[in-house]
Amino acid sequence: MPPATATVPWPPSALSDETGQDHFTQCPCLEALRRSLMKEIHDSHPGNITRQRAFTKRMQETMNQYHNGLLTSAQTMDILVEFAREVSADRARATELGLTEDELAFYDAVAANPSALQMGDDILRQIARHLHRLVSEDVTVDWRIKDQARDRIRAKVQFLLNFYGYPPDKAPDAVDRVLKQTEVKAEEWS
Repeated sequence: MPPATATVPWPPSALSDETGQDHFTQCPCLEALRRSLMKEIHDSHPGNITRQRAFTKRMQETMNQYHNGLLTSAQTMDILVEFAREVSADRARATELGLTEDELAFYDAVAANPSALQMGDDILRQIARHLHRLVSEDVTVDWRIKDQARDRIRAKVQFLLNFYGYPPDKAPDAVDRVLKQTEVKAEEWS
């Protein structure tokens, strides 16, 4: 007589509800899709930390809903696949806006504020181009270390935002985003 083998159903019935939804189990295909999507986010927007953070946050919110039992595996898979399509389609955004990838990174940094979007794409593109030129010319090898160099760039960015009429209540956040974006790009430029 052959030895008895134990089989564990997937998903384990102890973790499924009456409808068979596997709210509390980890689906290997979802984890693979999540990893693939993270790679696509970083590959499609290299050096654009504002866009990477926004996409990563949206993906994490979906995964949190899944882990909290608010979404089934199938629903989560559908959302992530649609999200992957959106990330992939977003690769052409720089060309559509008439910007380089570096300028797009600064565009996203200043456009992250919803009230700034009321300024219009044309003005935001002008700000992005001007920011890119200003910051890339002023970044030195040791700018992150020296407070004086960092403060000089901060003052120039603040002046530029004021010059274009950027909403003053959101300008400090935009300046911080631009400086963080500059940190990412600084090694390429110096």
